[in-house]
Amino acid sequence: MSELMPIYYNPFVLFIWGACWGSFLNVVLYRFPLGKSVVTPPSSCPNCERLIPVYDNIPVLSWFILRGKCRQCKQPFSIRYTLNEAFYGLIWALGAVIWPETPLAGLSASLAAMALIPTAWLLLRYKKAPLYLVGALLVGVGVHLGQLFLG
Repeated sequence: MSELMPIYYNPFVLFIWGACWGSFLNVVLYRFPLGKSVVTPPSSCPNCERLIPVYDNIPVLSWFILRGKCRQCKQPFSIRYTLNEAFYGLIWALGAVIWPETPLAGLSASLAAMALIPTAWLLLRYKKAPLYLVGALLVGVGVHLGQLFLG
């Protein structure tokens, strides 16, 4: 990788970025089909319904730090959420690995892949998807194709 490559275009940094987006997508996939806001209220334990503090809501890490359980009621959280966060982290990191010298191509491919999966799942399961996911998918694909074919 070039020494002039931006610091954000590092697989480790992009993994963290992708894991954060994966955490948000967990919220979207749960709340959107129910017609609930994806912004408010903050995340809470599905068992005791207490709000999850920010320091317990760190993508991937919190699940391991808390041993997969709520700090308050000690009931287990599904590992599915952490795996989803890690998966999206890997998608973003792979963009930098596959296109190491062209950040725009790697970032746009990561954006497209990140948006494609939940959009497809929501469309197949519920026949609807949020416009912001469809928009992110279209932007990611459009920029990526433009980068690949137009340079």
